[in-house]
Amino acid sequence: MPARPRQSANPAVRAEPRGIGTARARDPLAREVKLLGALLGQVIVEQEGLAALELVERVRKSTIAIRRRGPDSAAGRAERQRLAAQLEAVDLPTAEVLIRAFSLYFQLTNLAEEKQRIRRRLREEITLLWHASPIRLVAPGPLDEVRSAMAIFDETLFVVTPRLYRVLEEALDQGAAESARRTPVGPFLHW
Repeated sequence: MPARPRQSANPAVRAEPRGIGTARARDPLAREVKLLGALLGQVIVEQEGLAALELVERVRKSTIAIRRRGPDSAAGRAERQRLAAQLEAVDLPTAEVLIRAFSLYFQLTNLAEEKQRIRRRLREEITLLWHASPIRLVAPGPLDEVRSAMAIFDETLFVVTPRLYRVLEEALDQGAAESARRTPVGPFLHW
């Protein structure tokens, strides 16, 4: 009879999903976030010790409980008070570990969300390719060539360029003092 693999004492290792990829996952984003969280937990244990991970997990579970119970409900307020008391007892180096852990977790979550958006943008492109005919039955005429080129402009330059100008205007508006009048951004892109 083969020996069973030993369970790890590190709860972050036990939390790691057993399989890789998203083959049978109903929610690939949730699976990816869980994997990244488990890997982060492993790094916390390696770098700061099991007690640090246990504190991070207690804080995480408390904040989830507050959100689920409702922060303004009696149960939510009681949980908030317990969490506040727990955090007040934390010394500065431990607070730094907590801040680092949650900051990194949110960065990893953002990466997973970006990957999910890319996974959607690729699926749409593959769908478009599926509907495109790989073989032309009739040679394209000059009007077909113009339509193809205009479709590229419509989907890229005519969409992205105005967005770029709007984002730049908003950034400059945020950076300018309220009393200062800013000159509108003039055309700076030339094709």
